[in-house]
Amino acid sequence: MALRSEGVGHLCMGEVGGRSPFGFDALQANVQGMTVIQRTSAGTQGLMAAKYATQRYAGALVTAKATARAVLRHSPAQVMLVAMGEDGVLRADEDELCAIHL
Repeated sequence: MALRSEGVGHLCMGEVGGRSPFGFDALQANVQGMTVIQRTSAGTQGLMAAKYATQRYAGALVTAKATARAVLRHSPAQVMLVAMGEDGVLRADEDELCAIHL
């Protein structure tokens, strides 16, 4: 919320414990050209933990093509895919399927 009020992004989206936090924006179909500030219980927490990575990308099945294009645009010598699961602990099938798909 502080990032949005500082003008860093346009929308706050995501979940905490599976629920949208108070003040977060409702999902919009067209976010092209907007900066989205995202918070999730597992994925964004994992991104923040990867503090030594040169580049970090949040991927999902619905954004797989865009994620792959973004990674390939940088032509990295090495790519590590990390399935975060639920709360970064429990195995999540959709995260593993996304990693395999990417």
